[in-house]
Amino acid sequence: MKNGWANLIMGIVGMLLIGSFLIGLAISIGSIPFGVIVVGVLALALYEFYESAVLPLKGSRDD
Repeated sequence: MKNGWANLIMGIVGMLLIGSFLIGLAISIGSIPFGVIVVGVLALALYEFYESAVLPLKGSRDD
């Protein structure tokens, strides 16, 4: 159970870091196509975070 919570916390920290980096980069570049790419990358990263960190915690609650 502790491993699942550590995974969740580190996933949130990682998502905040990659989000702030990519959004800052997109703002500094100021290009709409690059902004669309950043949104797509962040959406895929959020989906992967959900599958790898959130779903295992939901499964462990059912036990």
